[in-house]
Amino acid sequence: MFRELSNEKTYLAVLEGLEPEKVIPFEIYLNILSEMANQTHSWSIPKRLEIAKNFSSKLRIVYTYPVEEMFVLRAVNHYLFEKYHKHLSLSYFPSRGRTPAQCLSYIIRRREAYLRSKPGLQGLYGMHLDVSDYFNSMNPHLLFERLPEALKNDGDFVWLYENTLLNPWCMQKGERIRLENKGAMAGLPITAFFAACYLKDLDKTFDDARIPYARYSDDIIFFVESEAVREQWLESVVTAVRESGLKINAEKTQAIASDQPWTFIGFEVHQNRIDVSSHQYIKLKRRFSIWARRYRKRVEIGAGTQKRPMSPEKAVSALIRNINRALFRPVRDKYCWAQWAFPTINRLDRIQALDRLIQEKLRYVYTGSYSQKNFRILPYQRLKELGYHSLEKLYLLYRYSPEAFQRFVEHEVCQNQAQAE
Repeated sequence: MFRELSNEKTYLAVLEGLEPEKVIPFEIYLNILSEMANQTHSWSIPKRLEIAKNFSSKLRIVYTYPVEEMFVLRAVNHYLFEKYHKHLSLSYFPSRGRTPAQCLSYIIRRREAYLRSKPGLQGLYGMHLDVSDYFNSMNPHLLFERLPEALKNDGDFVWLYENTLLNPWCMQKGERIRLENKGAMAGLPITAFFAACYLKDLDKTFDDARIPYARYSDDIIFFVESEAVREQWLESVVTAVRESGLKINAEKTQAIASDQPWTFIGFEVHQNRIDVSSHQYIKLKRRFSIWARRYRKRVEIGAGTQKRPMSPEKAVSALIRNINRALFRPVRDKYCWAQWAFPTINRLDRIQALDRLIQEKLRYVYTGSYSQKNFRILPYQRLKELGYHSLEKLYLLYRYSPEAFQRFVEHEVCQNQAQAE
C-alpha cells in the first residue's frame, strides 16, 4: 500500500484544498512512506481532545497526530476510497467526496422510483435514525473483520491498523493514558473509510430490497409503503446496530408520515424543496442570542463583568466577527457552514429568517432593547459598514458563481476579520 502511495498524483490529490499549515513537502512525505513501508517509522502517541460541537454545548472526542502523520493518513484514506469503493454501497455518503446535496438528490430520486414501481401508492412512510457516538463506539476488532479481504491481507495496512486503532496509548491533557478501546478514532482521516465499512452489510440489505435508503456516516433514513412495513425494517436496523455493539439515539429517532416533510443531515425536504432544518436554525438562533447577551453586558455599566466595557459600535463589530467566523470561516480543510448549506438548499425561508434574527440581535446589542426605533438608530447601511453581510445575498452570489462567493468570503469576510483581530 505505502509504495502505491509514493507518487506525486496521490500527493497532489491530498494537497488540494488543505490549509498551508496542514501540508508537508513532497520529500518528507516520501521519507515517511518509506519508513512505514519498512515498518521502521515510530508512530507518535495520538492526542485525545474534547472539542465543542458547532452551535452546541456538547463535546465530542477526537484524536489527532502530528501534521506529518495526519497528512499521510489523508493519503491512505484517499487510497482506500479509490481502490475499494466498489465494496461500498452507493447509498452510503460521504463516499469519494460525494456531498450532502448529492446525498439528498439520491434519496429523492430513489423515493420517486419506488413510487413509480408501486402504482396506487399515495405516499411513503419513513424513519430517520441516528447512531449514538458512532465513530468512537465501533469495536476495532469487529471493524477489521468487516474490511475488504484484500485490505486485511495487505501487510502495510495491518501494520498501520495495529499502530493506530489497536494501540491503546494516547495523550490527554498532557498525561499519557491507556484506553483499551478507542473505537475508530474520530478525527483521523481514515475514520471516514471505516465508517463506510462498519455498517456496509446493513446498507446492502436495503440495496438488495430496492428500498429508498441512505446513510450519511451515523445518520440513517429509509422509506417504505406502509407503517407496518416500516416497523419491520426498523427492527432490522435496530438489530444490526445492536449486533455491531452500537446504540440508536432514541432522541433523534423520528417516524415520518406519508405527507410530512422529512429531515436528514441538517436539511428539511418537502416535495423536493430543500431548506435548512428547524433544528439547525434553532441551534444557530440560540448561539447568536447567547453571544448578543454577552456583548450587551460589555456595553452596559455595572453588569457585573470583569472585562473592560465596550462601546456599542465595538460590541456590534465584535458580534459580527463572531457570526462571520461561525458561518463563513473555514474550520477544517476549507469547509464552513455556508459551504455546507448553500450548495444544498433551494429555498430561502430560514436563510431569510436568520438574516432578520442577526440584524435584530445586532441592533439589540447597540441599543439594549427590541424596538422599531432600532431600525432608525442603527440602519442597514451602518450594519454593512460594521462588517455585516446578508446571508441571502451571499447565497445568491454562491448560486451565481461559487468561485466568486469563495473569493468574496476570503477577501471581504475572513481577511477583514483577521485584520480586526
